[in-house]
Amino acid sequence: MNKRSNYIEIFRVERLLSDELLNQEIVNARDLYKIVFIEQGGVEILVNGEVFEVTSFSIYFIAPNQITALKSYQPSTTGYCIRFDADFFLLCLKNQVKLSFFPFFQLDKHPVLSLDHSGWCDIEHLVLKLKNEYERRISFNDEVLVKLYLNILLIELERQYKTENAAIFKVALSRKHQITSKFQQLVEDNFLTLRKVSDYSDSLTMATNYLNDVVKETTGHSASELIQNRLLIEAKAMLLQTELTISEIAAKLHFNDNSYFCRFFKRHTGESPQEFRKTHQARA
Repeated sequence: MNKRSNYIEIFRVERLLSDELLNQEIVNARDLYKIVFIEQGGVEILVNGEVFEVTSFSIYFIAPNQITALKSYQPSTTGYCIRFDADFFLLCLKNQVKLSFFPFFQLDKHPVLSLDHSGWCDIEHLVLKLKNEYERRISFNDEVLVKLYLNILLIELERQYKTENAAIFKVALSRKHQITSKFQQLVEDNFLTLRKVSDYSDSLTMATNYLNDVVKETTGHSASELIQNRLLIEAKAMLLQTELTISEIAAKLHFNDNSYFCRFFKRHTGESPQEFRKTHQARA
């Protein structure tokens, strides 16, 4: 299915807050990452079945496939929201850290980061710089700056997160969310060689249908979709961050032949690998 890619949006958090949205559970898109910065006021959010209070000088993170709901908010709440997809992140640097490696985007990690005033000022400076570059971008170099500032912001957030959340690094997940978390980690470790849901259900010692039902319930996507999406992200990274030929990429991704890889890629993106590389490298 065709979709918008190479996407980033930065806007005031007030746009997210509405009485009409209270208690509506939303499944985050399977390739969309969201970071919400609460400067003043506060919100209560439901993330994968658990409610978290997010107060002033705090940040919460939503990874792809997570189910969230706005439970309550203070009318005085202000701040910023950044949404971006994996393609936008991939188009920046070669050999960069994978998004799934950032702890705040991992299912079993605490989704909230609370800062003191000094830490908040450091982060806010980067957010405002990113926002300014985003709003004024015109040329290729402007777009590159936006992507670089996003990477810098994520690295600084990771530093702050590891310091502030050292004592609460794990989240108590429900049984079904534990299964999904283990499945996602297995996919991260084995997606190059294991493509069938049954491969993962065997590792988790459960029925394939049950695993698929649990993953679908907790993420809104089937287990096979998550496996395919992880494979697509790796394919896109190789297309954009290496000089490998299409055939070499197909081989590294363990496809039997080049034509099968091209059909797989086009079926899920609407573009052939060659078209994707040409289009996105022309932008970058």
